[in-house]
Amino acid sequence: MFFSCSLLMTTIKKDISILANKNSRSIGILLFIMIASYFSPSESASFTQLFKIGSRLIALVWCFLLYHSNCRKGMIASFVYKNNMALWLYIAYLLLAFASFLWITEGPERSAKVAYSVLQWNMTLQSFLFVYFFAKLYLQHNYFFSDYPVNLIRLLAEVITLIALILLIGSLIAPDIFYRSMRGGSEIRLGGYLMNPNELGMLNSMGAGLALLLLFKENKKWKAGVMFAISLLSLALTSSRSSVIAFLLIAMLILQKKAGLQLKIVAFGLIGVAIPFILQYVIFKAGNVEEVLSMTGRIPFWTALLDEGIVKEPFLGYGFHRIAYTNRFESLTAYPGHMTHNTFLQVLMNLGFIGFLITLFQIIFLVRGVIKSKDKEKKEIFLAMSIPLFINSITEFGIFGQTNYSIFFYQFLIFLVVLKYNPAFNPQEKIAVKIFYQNLNHKTSAPKPTTH
Repeated sequence: MFFSCSLLMTTIKKDISILANKNSRSIGILLFIMIASYFSPSESASFTQLFKIGSRLIALVWCFLLYHSNCRKGMIASFVYKNNMALWLYIAYLLLAFASFLWITEGPERSAKVAYSVLQWNMTLQSFLFVYFFAKLYLQHNYFFSDYPVNLIRLLAEVITLIALILLIGSLIAPDIFYRSMRGGSEIRLGGYLMNPNELGMLNSMGAGLALLLLFKENKKWKAGVMFAISLLSLALTSSRSSVIAFLLIAMLILQKKAGLQLKIVAFGLIGVAIPFILQYVIFKAGNVEEVLSMTGRIPFWTALLDEGIVKEPFLGYGFHRIAYTNRFESLTAYPGHMTHNTFLQVLMNLGFIGFLITLFQIIFLVRGVIKSKDKEKKEIFLAMSIPLFINSITEFGIFGQTNYSIFFYQFLIFLVVLKYNPAFNPQEKIAVKIFYQNLNHKTSAPKPTTH
């Protein structure tokens, strides 16, 4: 009798784990699709645009349907919002961006078309909605399948490692596609024209940082070690200065907090040995110190934007992802450009000082929410992801720039901090939860007591 009951309970647990793994697998695939949707698979602009919009729409619809399918089964949608200002200020930023469509083509000087800004706003909103449902799906899963939770650190590290591995294999098979030649062919960078090497470097620096966290958490350290090595190799091949600096900062902070004395001595010693090579082959790779000190020509451009650009539209800017009345900003003292290569200056030019202050306080409230949080895993994820995001934001598209996965990951961090599952069910919800577990157990051929 005892043997039969034990066998039955083992079967139940196995069947429930299959259901949980199916749900968690869908969560992983959704994350992979969203990150992969930021790549450019073709030289055709129309095909690339169709791929990006189509893949994100598929991910959004799938995430929405899966979440509501779980709700209909009895997995109650019960959530609380903490640190609400971080979310409300981001929504205010999106609303101001939407309102800016009214003044993009206003006045005799303005010749920029609104269609580009509308497209950028739609893609930003699309990723925002996806992350909203994705965060709920993740929290919902971890509550109802608490014995088989999705570990976000591991999931993010695995998905980023898979993407890095695909690119590394691709670079061996088709180097002309997966590498980008620069400086007259003297430098090649992983990413090709599939992805800006600096953006890819940011992704790999996050992946390496998350894998490093796993090395201190996992029992099977070889898996985390493999993920760490793949992400680090991919990062090195992108030759991204900002991403290498971001990873070094993450690594030092993690080691300082988690490593023992002996490991700290070895690790910081290796970093010290590596720094001269990093300076020579990554930071000053062209041997041009002046180029690096001018941020590859960005500082004169930023100066021109402040001197000649924002003074004309100081309060509300030129409109969402516009930095001039026309499609490009032109100056006698700097190169012409259609984006600022600095997300904070970008939002200043787009939405003026009003938009800039909204985003500044939004960041402050978000960081404040992280500091106040007692969830160690959330703090670790924020550490590994926010440093590359903010460093990338200084020199590239960034978290408030043109559509890229910096925006996606930043939105991810917002809901990570703001959204929390609330198990305080009302009587009607308790009945629905009880029915869910009864149906679940019915499918696995045995009843399961519930404590809810």
